Amino acid sequence: MQKILSKNIYYRTTMALSILFVFFLLSFTSVADAASKNQDSSNAFVISKKTSRSQNSIRLRVTAEWKKKLSAKSPWGKLGKIGKHGISSRPTITADTLYVGSAKKIFYSLDLSSGDLRWSFKTASAIDGDAAVEGKMVCFGTITGVLHCLDKETGKELWNFKARSEIIAAPLLTKEYVYFTSTEDRVYVLDRRSGKKIWSYSAIAPHYVLPRIITSPIVCDSDRGRKVFVLLANGSLTCLGGARGKERWSRKVISSKINVKDHSRRRVVLTDDKLFIIDDSGIVLLIDQEDGEIKESYPIIKTIDFIVKGENIYLLGEELLVQVNLSTGEVLWSTDLNHGKPSAMELLGDHLVVLSSSIKIPFDLKYLKRNYGHVSTYHIATGDESWTEEFKQPITALEVGGKGKVLAFVNSKGVLRVFRME
Repeated sequence: MQKILSKNIYYRTTMALSILFVFFLLSFTSVADAASKNQDSSNAFVISKKTSRSQNSIRLRVTAEWKKKLSAKSPWGKLGKIGKHGISSRPTITADTLYVGSAKKIFYSLDLSSGDLRWSFKTASAIDGDAAVEGKMVCFGTITGVLHCLDKETGKELWNFKARSEIIAAPLLTKEYVYFTSTEDRVYVLDRRSGKKIWSYSAIAPHYVLPRIITSPIVCDSDRGRKVFVLLANGSLTCLGGARGKERWSRKVISSKINVKDHSRRRVVLTDDKLFIIDDSGIVLLIDQEDGEIKESYPIIKTIDFIVKGENIYLLGEELLVQVNLSTGEVLWSTDLNHGKPSAMELLGDHLVVLSSSIKIPFDLKYLKRNYGHVSTYHIATGDESWTEEFKQPITALEVGGKGKVLAFVNSKGVLRVFRME
């Protein structure tokens, strides 16, 4: 019996040592690969560029920063609803203030320069949606479908409206109305002063498929009146118009079902009266506003996110960042992305901000794997990398804005970090 036990102990010890040795070799391999990539990075970033500019003139640097832990662990994390540490909404930045909601049922107003609390507002349920600020009003939704509109200076509630289901996407505020969507099937238009409903639109899906609306509405005024564009989770881009929100047209642009969290991606963009959208194959389409027909497509790369600025469109792919002229379709420059898997992009002045993530096996083997977040910036004229930073936690939300260049993001630990760049 003792011999059998000793053999079992011997085999288990040998097996454990073998596993540790394999992980040790893998850690050395990952370090060596990273070193080799860094050596080649000087030639890998810009493939071709039309504008010559010295590296020093496009570099960004952090001039000020602060961080604040906004949320601890939440029971919602066990249900996979809000996130383990209670923050999933994107910060909203104005000239001197940052607004963000949390699963702790608190909406925060913070000083953009210092992070000091200006005021907070307690809600009855967790806040998963993004906020919108216009004039003296800030609006946001909760997971129980309540839209709160507050005075942005004092945090006093002006009015609230109960929708039928969760509000995730940011509302749209105009001078007269508040437009927002709830996830079940409705677009709402409310009077901005009173919060009373003007009209609502309910999508009807065939075969009893619930077409949840997950994007912020887009409003466009033209000679033929006001048009409201929304993207349904069944992949249909729908145009509404008239005094009661009558459906003008609906076009299937995405064949696969969209994840409810895809509101964080800029799926629909309206700029200079041009309507752009990404289909499920990663091709950016230019859609005619009057009939929903495809006017132009840009099959350059499989696009994750895009930004339109002036006569150019910037495409974020899985491995490349590309600048394309909208008129000619010419690729002006392309840049290799070497910081993991990209997920989103924002515009910060003359720089593109790319959010990405990677999985690494740390050298000390304290954990078998660790998710890292990366934020990198690239100059829009050349595609040259102007700043990059790696963080030990994944980044769940990213936003830019404020006076000058302000970059704000929330990591998976519920920590808000703000950088002022120059």
